[in-house]
Amino acid sequence: MTEDNGHDGPDRQERLAVLEETVAVLREELASLRALVAANEVPPVVTAPGERVVPAGSRPGSAVSDPPGRTTRRALLGAAGALGAGTAAGLLAGGAAATPVAALPGGPTVAGSPGWARYTGAGPGPGFLFEAGTGTTELDNPAEKAALAGCATGGAGFAPTTGVYGYSAGAGGIGVMAVAAAADGVGLVAQSGGGAALRVASGMGAPTVVPPATQQIWVAGDLLRSADGHLWYCTDGGQGSASRWSRLSGTGFELLAVPARAYDSRLEDGPFSGDETRIISLAAAIPARANGVLLNLTVADTVGFGYLQVYSAAVASPPATSNLNWFARGQILANAAVSAVDGSRQIKLTTQGDSASVIVDVFGYYA
Repeated sequence: MTEDNGHDGPDRQERLAVLEETVAVLREELASLRALVAANEVPPVVTAPGERVVPAGSRPGSAVSDPPGRTTRRALLGAAGALGAGTAAGLLAGGAAATPVAALPGGPTVAGSPGWARYTGAGPGPGFLFEAGTGTTELDNPAEKAALAGCATGGAGFAPTTGVYGYSAGAGGIGVMAVAAAADGVGLVAQSGGGAALRVASGMGAPTVVPPATQQIWVAGDLLRSADGHLWYCTDGGQGSASRWSRLSGTGFELLAVPARAYDSRLEDGPFSGDETRIISLAAAIPARANGVLLNLTVADTVGFGYLQVYSAAVASPPATSNLNWFARGQILANAAVSAVDGSRQIKLTTQGDSASVIVDVFGYYA
């Protein structure tokens, strides 16, 4: 240790004072940076060593001015400011700002586990859940933007992993809804590089009959996969079996593996008298989803002349058509016919003219 010659004492005291003040300022700077990072704000802007803008409230005054003779402290503080700004930027880039929530403008609210974010928007008007870009309208963001994007990278609690997962616990609720505000917009677009672009499931299990027997309310446009693997489109909404559906997969026509005899008046209620109508159920031969049927009609034990009509039981009066004609006593005649059925899979048979026995065989159905 060198001996104090009387001239170094004031200089040492001056340097000590500068260092003590520097340490105090650096402590303030560190506390300020910690607060900024915790609040997810932008760190102090560094313009040049020794000339930096200090955030309001971080310390008294709006700028640092150094007295003459303290260029060392000013340079040190400038370097500390630059280092602090870089450190804060690095923390933001590698931490919260790297997540989609922190990248949103405005003020998102973040929950822990399971993670979710509620974002209220950067401008006036009603709040919304997610907003992509820096503005709230297409005028602010002319380029295409996605309000909600999902990306599955693996390792999550779903197998296979799921980018966007919608779930509704309430009756009649909707897991995921897509709405296009513009007239030519598209609410939902499904795209895949090799897998299924859109997968349709039916609740916890596919219905065995369509229209479904459950009392759920269906809306026109609903898609449904039945237990036999067919895809159905709801044409008319309604509750349960009151809804009407059109099958999208296959041809819409099914041949019975074994033709079925659905009705024989000779074994049931006897021959038709002239001008008589009977309602015949085909429920034992065709499924509940059938809306039409392929038949073979036979008349036997004919008397005189007459004709037979077949049509849906939902029709009140016989149409101005015929499906089979006879013109003599004791004839046996057959003819194929196609007819609609009502919601209970029933048809009507009407004879005009003289009496005859009627036989109905089913070969297939339309659904």
